[in-house]
Amino acid sequence: MSLIAKAGGAAKEFELVPQGTMVGRLFSIIDLGTTRNEKYEKDVHKVRIAWETSETMPDGKPFAISKTYIVSVHEKSQLRKDVEAMLNRKLSKDEEGAFEIKSLLGTYCMLQIVHVTHGEKTYANIQTVMAVNTKMVKLFEPVNSDIIFEFQDDAQSTMIAFDNLADWQKEMVKKAKEYSILFGGAVKPEVVTKNFSPNAMISFVRATELYNSTPENKRAEVLAKAGVNSFFELTEAQALNVAPF
Repeated sequence: MSLIAKAGGAAKEFELVPQGTMVGRLFSIIDLGTTRNEKYEKDVHKVRIAWETSETMPDGKPFAISKTYIVSVHEKSQLRKDVEAMLNRKLSKDEEGAFEIKSLLGTYCMLQIVHVTHGEKTYANIQTVMAVNTKMVKLFEPVNSDIIFEFQDDAQSTMIAFDNLADWQKEMVKKAKEYSILFGGAVKPEVVTKNFSPNAMISFVRATELYNSTPENKRAEVLAKAGVNSFFELTEAQALNVAPF
């Protein structure tokens, strides 16, 4: 399922992105899938987009800031407003019908950041997204690797991409209905498309049961014993070797 928009733990303290206007480079697009908006009693598909900025932290790494959007390029949507601002042009009729959000990866823009206080906490928010004038502003070299996650039609492709996300990103994705539909909250052996022999499939099922019962912060060790980054990468020979553990 391509991420296309159409018209129609204890708390951890982070250093806030400074207020002001700065250059941003879009480096992360995470499909948050569909969740229920109880207030309006409807399902909403959202995406989280993040930029690295020209402002740097004490360790020299760029500040990063993100914004969550409803996946829609309807003429009144915030996503469309910010996309057209970044691109410095209106979307075409074809793009209104199917805008490929991941085409924005690597796009530079200007971000206006403001601090907003709610209760005892202060947050850095993106107030305005603007096009960048490269004749007036020097662009910085990319620092962070580009990140893209989107729910695919098959569970295997989705899980391989999911395994590469940070733990906090995985927690957001797990709230999606798409995640529950694909995995039911855990890896399902039946989503494997390889034509394993019966013995290898039994081993794979046993390994999957172990994986699902293992705390998430220990699952990497289980995968390491199998010599893979994801259970969906297992060959038949590796699946047979998994059985003892």
